[in-house]
Amino acid sequence: MFPLTFSEIGSQLKTISELERRLLIGGLPSIFDSKKPFDDFDDYIQLYLNEEIKAEGLVRNHDAFHRFLQVSALTNAKEINISEIRAFLSYCGKKSELFYWRSTSKFEVDLIIKSSTQMWALEIKSKKVITKKERKGLLAFAEDYPKVKKIIVSLEGRHFIDEDKIEIIPIFDFLKMLWADELGFD
Repeated sequence: MFPLTFSEIGSQLKTISELERRLLIGGLPSIFDSKKPFDDFDDYIQLYLNEEIKAEGLVRNHDAFHRFLQVSALTNAKEINISEIRAFLSYCGKKSELFYWRSTSKFEVDLIIKSSTQMWALEIKSKKVITKKERKGLLAFAEDYPKVKKIIVSLEGRHFIDEDKIEIIPIFDFLKMLWADELGFD
């Protein structure tokens, strides 16, 4: 089971700041509509620690495990969260595989989606203006895989294909297209 997905909560997200807040607090159903999500999340962790971990005797030092959970949550936020895409693939029975790519020259692509018939390379950027710098990883990957569909998901205000044949998709458009199954993932 996944956290709440865009298909379940997208109608409640009207602005980028609402989306950012939801990404910050996560998609745990019991916390999603909370007036005090961080307090409720802490209560949830305490409940989990008390009822699951302590009851099962799975951890000897509960305080250290609690600190580990907090650090894990903070560190997890530094990586690209591909849960909405992973949930979509799972819920729709898609067989595509997800990868991260980094070249020996240190070029990177946030997400590679590979199906039996096609491959997509996605960069996810929290910027309104996409420069050549943000395109470098996709272009480097495309040198080895010329048939890859290149996409940048961003805060850009319009949906277009640039001079490098990279599709620039605003985040809300991308999420709507994803959950409407319009991106061709299989």
